[in-house]
Amino acid sequence: MGLVLFGAFALFLSQSTSQTSASQNDYQINLATAQDVEYCQLISNGDFEDGVMPWITSGEFKITAGRTGNGLSIITPYARQRLAAEPNKDFTITGYYKTSGEFGPNWTGIGIDFLDGVMEISEQVSEITEPEEEFIQFEISGTTPENTSAIRVWFYSGNGVTMTIDDIEIAWNDCSTTPPPAPSPTITPLPTASPTATPLPPTPTPMPTPEPPQNLETNLIFDDAVSSDWILGSWGVVSLNTLAKEPVFEGENSLEISLANAFATAFFETKSTLPASDLYSVNFMVSDTNESTQTFEVRLKNKAFKDLSSSTVVVQTGEWNEVRILYSDLPENEVIKYITITNSVSSAPVYLDNIYIEHAESDVGGPTLFDNQIFLPLITR
Repeated sequence: MGLVLFGAFALFLSQSTSQTSASQNDYQINLATAQDVEYCQLISNGDFEDGVMPWITSGEFKITAGRTGNGLSIITPYARQRLAAEPNKDFTITGYYKTSGEFGPNWTGIGIDFLDGVMEISEQVSEITEPEEEFIQFEISGTTPENTSAIRVWFYSGNGVTMTIDDIEIAWNDCSTTPPPAPSPTITPLPTASPTATPLPPTPTPMPTPEPPQNLETNLIFDDAVSSDWILGSWGVVSLNTLAKEPVFEGENSLEISLANAFATAFFETKSTLPASDLYSVNFMVSDTNESTQTFEVRLKNKAFKDLSSSTVVVQTGEWNEVRILYSDLPENEVIKYITITNSVSSAPVYLDNIYIEHAESDVGGPTLFDNQIFLPLITR
């Protein structure tokens, strides 16, 4: 029996800001600053009834019959999920797994990483050394260590061993499991003033968020290294470093891109067929160490380098931001060959990590990846 020992969870700090504004009715709205509130995050989609997301996978995997309903079979090498948490909190993780295949020199097992921001403090692992043909339950109890802001729960399968997992859950003791509510505004009347009629601009009509297609899949592009399904290249004067160590959002490496001018372009070229109408989103974490914000463009191109879509991204200085570009109404008769990044403001480097796409089920293969972190507004094209 390959019983598993896990551990950990951590701190997520959420702080609202104060804001003062005058309304049309001569009222002043003062948003009270909320207390710093910490909370612990539950495992999402631990029964895999909604597919793979938001689990991050790399390599070969598939949704199969689980202990109840669906399960996730990890062929190689891993599936993981990052969770926000508080330090010094007791927890219990439970779940089920089974294994099949030849156990040889390659390592197979379950582990947990304790994180302070993006830095790994420590880890706890448990190796599985023999096959289990039927689902067996594991239970792990522990206490999150000091200075932990998140944990990363992972399942790793060495070559030749298939590990199927299902019904993965975490329970917290003495720890809230939902984000803090938004602060309630306090309304203070301002002195009466003679109103001045000011025409209001028309209310903009928001662009609708495209409905996710059925059988939505994900395809990893970069996570510590470029996926075998994609090619990284450039046009013009470009510097690319796939082994950047600072800053790194998660794992060991980030992708550093420096573009000399507005004509320089870095690109990811898919080795598979990706119909434009099947693409739902392009996703990545982005950071910048420069003193000012940067702006660049993410474009979709076909084999003839024709632009199919262009989206503008603003990089906030010194922060990791999640960019999620949603697509709808892309031409049905086109095939996406390149995802390009073109600089439009500065030649200073930007850093990308956890790059992946979401698409309708098609010929595109590859792993899945998603971590819920800091969000920029959705960009719809």
